[in-house]
Amino acid sequence: MTVRASWLLTACLGLASAPATADLLGQVTGIRDARPLPAGAVEAAAWSEWVSGEGRDFFESNQDRLSAPWLYAAYGLSDRAMVEAAGDYRFVDDERTGRADGPGDLRLAVQVALPPAPWRTTTVAARVGVKLPNADDTVGLGTNETDTAFTLLVATRLTERWHLLGHAGLEILGDPREGAVQDDLLAAAIGIEGRLGGWLTRFGVAGREASNNGNDALRVTSAALHPLGRHLALLAGGQTALGGLAADWGVMVGLAWHPTAEGW
Repeated sequence: MTVRASWLLTACLGLASAPATADLLGQVTGIRDARPLPAGAVEAAAWSEWVSGEGRDFFESNQDRLSAPWLYAAYGLSDRAMVEAAGDYRFVDDERTGRADGPGDLRLAVQVALPPAPWRTTTVAARVGVKLPNADDTVGLGTNETDTAFTLLVATRLTERWHLLGHAGLEILGDPREGAVQDDLLAAAIGIEGRLGGWLTRFGVAGREASNNGNDALRVTSAALHPLGRHLALLAGGQTALGGLAADWGVMVGLAWHPTAEGW
């Protein structure tokens, strides 16, 4: 077993103090981690999420949303590179279009850690993410447009138990309105990750600004993992708005799978 794979196992199962190296908690919180999965490693999760008062990009309406389930998977291509995919089936109650259900937009990403080596004190990574245009915008399930994000991420070890995480980048949102093209925003987040009472916890602030179409959003967000067995963990989280289109509040709960490199 490699050193990195050992760190992944012990952190996710709460058997040691080092935090997990992966971005499941980043998918939930929006606070991304520069540290990649080890080569050949897989992590996966399924959860349900309920949010209230969430603003829709480009549309002057709010909605309540139940995503059941969210599905997430990540794979380590090498000790520096990983790929991710996430998507959900959602039930929405939109103040403009009413109630509807169907698949949300699928999200794909690739992330590459830059020198120095990822096991040192600070890791820097570049990430490209795409949201595909597969959700129906006429009933409030998505925008039916392609969104792209270019992000620079940093993770710094503060102690054996705690890491400081941050990222900043550009989001390009496809505009579904007739005659429109796109909306360019600055996106950023800062947070901290560590162990609290057997939970691997990540919390902080995430948002985006400088929209020309009212798509700014800012929220306080958190998520945590707690071991249920050798590879299985309980996943829970929540969020509340600080401004913009962020949901008034949201909660989520689910299960996560964290195998080690020896089992693949």
